[in-house]
Amino acid sequence: MDETEEQMLSRHERELQELKEKFAVLLGQFKPNEKKKIQNTQKQHQKEEDELLEIHQQDIIDMKLSKMSTQEEKKVEKQPKENEDEKRAKKREQNKKKTEKKKEKLEKQREEAIRDLKQSGGSERDKELVLIKKTIEPLGLSIVEIESDGHCLYRAVAHQLKEKNIEETDFKQIRKRVANHMRKHKDDFIHFLETSSGDMMTDQEYNKYCDRVESSADWGGQVELLALVNVLNLPIRIFTSGPPIEMGEHIKADPITLSFHRNYYALGE
Repeated sequence: MDETEEQMLSRHERELQELKEKFAVLLGQFKPNEKKKIQNTQKQHQKEEDELLEIHQQDIIDMKLSKMSTQEEKKVEKQPKENEDEKRAKKREQNKKKTEKKKEKLEKQREEAIRDLKQSGGSERDKELVLIKKTIEPLGLSIVEIESDGHCLYRAVAHQLKEKNIEETDFKQIRKRVANHMRKHKDDFIHFLETSSGDMMTDQEYNKYCDRVESSADWGGQVELLALVNVLNLPIRIFTSGPPIEMGEHIKADPITLSFHRNYYALGE
């Protein structure tokens, strides 16, 4: 029996939770002084989670392509003409070829853009911008520049919430909500954080980290993005120079869209 979209998303959520529980059990077996084992386990968890998220993303793409094909088949069925089976088969083949051509065209455009920039001496910043725009422009999206301080992630989220008429807030309120969520759900986040020396954080160090999330201008990263998904109960799609990163796909809502730039500013990501 074919899997429905709802069943697929439920499975994705279950698989991520099972992976999380698996590594929570592993981490619970170590003593606090077994820092190297804890760090290696955390890195393995992140690797396996990244691989699982890639598989989930491919599942979603395959289902969307399957839906497109099914919709085209239904259009053909509505036409009372002879040789319907043959026409459906041709239509499926045409759809397949169109999808392949579209992928080839996009890849060719990306390669041409990179080649042109290299020949013209284009900067890494320019190359990255071209690649991101090649992905977002067909979706009717454009890049909105956000002030490049440590609050940029939270400013970008506030902008999206206002743009989508969800709520009007500012980066300070979002920081506070993220910090409070992390304080209440410490076990969900502490294993992903390390001290400057690479050690696992103590409870006191974790609480200080949450204080910085709320009140400082520290940059937001993946841990804060995970918290944002839960705080807002919204999925987040992050466009990069590579494939988009999807977070919170199990939530049935239009995603907040952000873009991540490694080379936009001289100071880095």
